[in-house]
Amino acid sequence: MGKSGKKFQFDCLAFKEKAQRRLYKATREMTWEEEMNYYHEMALNGPFAGLAQRYKPYPAQIAKASEKSAKYR
Repeated sequence: MGKSGKKFQFDCLAFKEKAQRRLYKATREMTWEEEMNYYHEMALNGPFAGLAQRYKPYPAQIAKASEKSAKYR
């Protein structure tokens, strides 16, 4: 309970499913390389951008080196 006496209701599974649907719609037609670059850009521009920028940026040429990832989808 918070200070106001109201109980806060949060459905973690519904939140997770909503986020997964949004990501699927955004990345459904992308190649593996495009998807990796999308997630990298989201990390650099999202709420944890300061943390993501501490690390070396994801090089695009690594994504092109791996075509075997399609079998893991």
